[in-house]
Amino acid sequence: MRLVNLKEFLELPAGTLFCKYEPHLYQELMIKGESLPPRDFLYQDLVPLEEDFPYELDLQCGARDGCFEEKQMFAVLDKKDFQAILLRLLALDCYI
Repeated sequence: MRLVNLKEFLELPAGTLFCKYEPHLYQELMIKGESLPPRDFLYQDLVPLEEDFPYELDLQCGARDGCFEEKQMFAVLDKKDFQAILLRLLALDCYI
């Protein structure tokens, strides 16, 4: 995992796994969509913040960031991080 600023983040390809980062605080895990110049991007939540339950995940639905925070940092996961998460999830045996 590495930290990048907004300019670097916007140069990353769609499909990048990331979360917004503030010192000592990681937000929800997301997938980056297309960049929208000059400083916006599309994304897809992996854990949506919904209050109505039961809730069925819609992993085909995206959103636009639209926050325009020049100083926003992003924790970007690399292939090794992704594989570690995937292996850990596959090892769980607590499915309901």
